[in-house]
Amino acid sequence: MKHMPEGWRWVRLEDVFQRIQRTIKTDVENVLSITARVGFVDQAEKFGRVIAGKNLERYILLRHGEFAYNKGNSNSYPQGCIYMLEEFEQGAVPNVYYCFRATSSEVCTEFYKFYFESGALNSQLRRLINSGVRNDGLLNLPADHFFRVRIPLPPIDEQRRIAEVLRDADANIVDIEDAIAAAEQIRKGFLERFICELEQVPPTRLNKALIRIKREVEIDLKQLYYQIGIRSHGKGIFHKEPFTGQELGNKRIYWVEPGDFVLNIVFAWEGAVALVSENERGMCGSHRFPTFEFNTDICLPEFLLFYFKTPTGVRQLEDVSPGGAGRNKTLNQGDFLKLKISLPDLEVQQEIVVSLQTHTDAILTMQAEAASLREVKRGLMQGLLSGQVRT
Repeated sequence: MKHMPEGWRWVRLEDVFQRIQRTIKTDVENVLSITARVGFVDQAEKFGRVIAGKNLERYILLRHGEFAYNKGNSNSYPQGCIYMLEEFEQGAVPNVYYCFRATSSEVCTEFYKFYFESGALNSQLRRLINSGVRNDGLLNLPADHFFRVRIPLPPIDEQRRIAEVLRDADANIVDIEDAIAAAEQIRKGFLERFICELEQVPPTRLNKALIRIKREVEIDLKQLYYQIGIRSHGKGIFHKEPFTGQELGNKRIYWVEPGDFVLNIVFAWEGAVALVSENERGMCGSHRFPTFEFNTDICLPEFLLFYFKTPTGVRQLEDVSPGGAGRNKTLNQGDFLKLKISLPDLEVQQEIVVSLQTHTDAILTMQAEAASLREVKRGLMQGLLSGQVRT
């Protein structure tokens, strides 16, 4: 920060925190290994195995209210700090972390949890590295340099007020995340019931519901063409950068039209399916993105899209996508159209689509709210932790 707020002062980390080098001497129980995640540990499932066996001296014991900062990971910024919460008795981190605890009555540890989480320490550490200080690895600063880094020290009452505001912001985020998880469970349950009900409906070959269509583009060398891509896991269409007809060379491309069913033949097995919307009008796709029109007398487009997002539908796509290197398993389009799926009456299809869409829209709304709350928290952190906003 350029200007220190009134009442705040700069101190060295070592002035108010003390390094911990509490190594493990013998096998211990009820010690959770904190090795799987870079960032703040705030849930039990983010802990790993119980510490036991060989190489115990490579671990440092961490107790609640203490910090561990990853000193050797170039990707550890801004959230390279672990804060041990009170609900966990003790944990262990590998000795690639600098561990430390508060030694001053002027320190509110929860305030510094948010301070380290914000990445505010980055600029200090970066300046040390850029100034030529020796470091073993990209960010592995020697301890004497790390613990002499400067941090702001607001008055203790202000630290507590800031921590309370940010704690409330975190609680709001947790509440909406819990609501999202509950809504996703409800949607999953509906999908499972929907699949069970479909098993009672006689199957229909897919080629009765879908018709392969090719609208080949006559290439103009000077014309710009906009191509679609399809994300895996049912996440829809994205738009690629435009290219000229000259850049295409001898490649063939095909127009897509709103309402088409499209898939990526290389990643169909991973749920790369979508419906073309008005947003894609005038766009095209390569041979890897075959397009299909619907026989709307027996199949609603939205119903089929939802079907191929279910575990059953994705499994069928995988069954007709043989072999391949890595994640590339090319769909056999002939076998795809021979798949048998259950198509209830159009009225039932419509009821299923409306219900699923209602669940999906509710989840998307809550996800947008969660993203907004996270952005609000980031703004609060920036203002409060720099002293630009006073409590």
